[in-house]
Amino acid sequence: MKEVEVKILDIDREEIEKKLVALGAEKTFEGEMTAIYWDFPDKSLRANKRTFRLRQEGDTTKLTFKTRVKHQHMKVNREEEVTISDFETMQYIFRSIGLRTNLRTVKDRVSYQYKDIKFEIDDYTGNFGYIPVFLEIEGENEEAVEKIVKKLGYTMNDCKPFSTNDLILHYRNTL
Repeated sequence: MKEVEVKILDIDREEIEKKLVALGAEKTFEGEMTAIYWDFPDKSLRANKRTFRLRQEGDTTKLTFKTRVKHQHMKVNREEEVTISDFETMQYIFRSIGLRTNLRTVKDRVSYQYKDIKFEIDDYTGNFGYIPVFLEIEGENEEAVEKIVKKLGYTMNDCKPFSTNDLILHYRNTL
């Protein structure tokens, strides 16, 4: 599946939620999300622009494999994702086959859905709590993402094609 996304940084959460509700978006999740990014000791996945992530969002655990396709004005990945039953057991399996934790993040997330567009309002906690609240917009194609960005009152200049690592580095470098 193709994933096209952008991030809009340092948002006013209440204002964005009002805009999303006015647009007709429906809230689909609110709660804590933990994501663990995995790689081999030689960092070969990252070197080949691939991401292997285990994520727990409420009671749901998902395993995601992404391959970066393009990274200019929008982040475009090929993404394959499956739901699995046990977050802890999957971590044990990964360690047993030689994978290592590359990054672990925890954030409070509010998710909305409008047609084929997903919106994630994220507020990191813990080690990355210095990152201001941001909005992620994800769609199936670049045109749909750009159209919804404009409907929310932003321009593409307000958008960043950041991965999680890009986001962390962006704010770490501004401290």
